Amino acid sequence: MLFAAFIADDEDKSTTIYQRFERLSARNILYLESELTELEAKQDGLDEESRHDKDLASSVQSWEELHSQANYKMDDLSKESSFEERARKGRLATAAQDRLELARRIRSTLKEYHKALKLESDILTLSVPNKRTLKGVRRVFKNYDRHGNYRSEMIAGKMETHLDEENKGDLCVLATPAEQDRLTRLLEGRFAFIFR
Repeated sequence: MLFAAFIADDEDKSTTIYQRFERLSARNILYLESELTELEAKQDGLDEESRHDKDLASSVQSWEELHSQANYKMDDLSKESSFEERARKGRLATAAQDRLELARRIRSTLKEYHKALKLESDILTLSVPNKRTLKGVRRVFKNYDRHGNYRSEMIAGKMETHLDEENKGDLCVLATPAEQDRLTRLLEGRFAFIFR
C-alpha cells in the first residue's frame, strides 16, 4: 500500500494520523456498562435469595463451598440418603452452578469494561494533528500531484473519507509533536501564507 509506505517513511512520524472512532468507542463502553448493570441486578437477586436460604448463604460466604456445591454429583450421596436430602443437594448444585457462571461472566465483562475505559482514556490524551501536516497528508492521501491535480484515491471504499474535513474532530496523531524553535514558530505564524 502506497499510503502505508508514506506513513512508515516519515521520519518524525507526524503523519501517523488515524481516527479515534469516538462515537463507536462511547457506544462500546455504554454497551458494556449496560451489560454490567444487568449482571449486577442478577447478582443482587441471587444475594437476596441467599439471605432467605441458610443452605445458599454458606456458599455466598465461601468460594470453596460454592465450588464444592457446584460440583456435587448424586453419586456422592450414600444409598441411605433420603429423597429430600438428594433433592436439596441437587437444588444447591444448580444454584451454585448458576452463581459460578454469573461470577465468571461478571469477571470477564468487568475486565473488558475496565480495559475499554483505560484504552479510551489513553486515546483521549492523543494530540490532534497539526493543521499543516494534516493538509499535506490529505494531499498525499487524495493523491494530488504537486500542481494540485487530482489523480485518484490511494485507498478506496469507506476508508477514503477518513481524513476528510467532517472527521477532523475525530482524528489523532500517534507521534508526540516535535518541539519547534522560535524562528520556526515565527515563520509559521507570520509567514504561513508562503508555506501553503
